Amino acid sequence: MPYRNFIILGMTIIALGVVFYSTMEEEMDTLGIVMIAIGGLALIIGMNRKRIDDRRKK
Repeated sequence: MPYRNFIILGMTIIALGVVFYSTMEEEMDTLGIVMIAIGGLALIIGMNRKRIDDRRKK
């Protein structure tokens, strides 16, 4: 999976987590926090893969 897909996936999951956390406070606030964490992890993976790809091109 290319790094761009991981970055976009991470941002999308973070956005969904924020929506779940802020709009459904009582029912799904923990799910929102978990989604924010997973999205952050996907974003970090995507940025790490981008750094690796940039080093390979040099």
